[in-house]
Amino acid sequence: RLQVGETWEENGVKFTLDGVEFKTDGNINLILIFENHTGGAITFSWNADNFRLVDNVGNKYGQPWCNNDEIILETEQSTRIRSCNWSEGILRFESNKEFFQQSVTEMTLTARNLSRINKAEWNIVVPH
Repeated sequence: RLQVGETWEENGVKFTLDGVEFKTDGNINLILIFENHTGGAITFSWNADNFRLVDNVGNKYGQPWCNNDEIILETEQSTRIRSCNWSEGILRFESNKEFFQQSVTEMTLTARNLSRINKAEWNIVVPH
């Protein structure tokens, strides 16, 4: 598994978990950057089924119903994944503040079947 700030490369694309923000309201904001280095334009589409966030005690974190998008990325172009096309450029997961529990020390973000990426995983340390 990769760590926050590291980049997954597969089939001419790069995908980076650039940052994580744990909010006091229980939301978890992820900064995800997708880059096209295939030599041509590609269609990049995603929805909530492409991402899964689970902590070390088994809590699964959900996403807003409107998490999806589709764009054309020209070669050497990048995009930030945006929940519900919000302008902040973050992928938002929602919780009931489970990550406030001291027993929750880390999370795993899994991206599956995302454009040319079959599967990528990042380890996220939960600060207490």
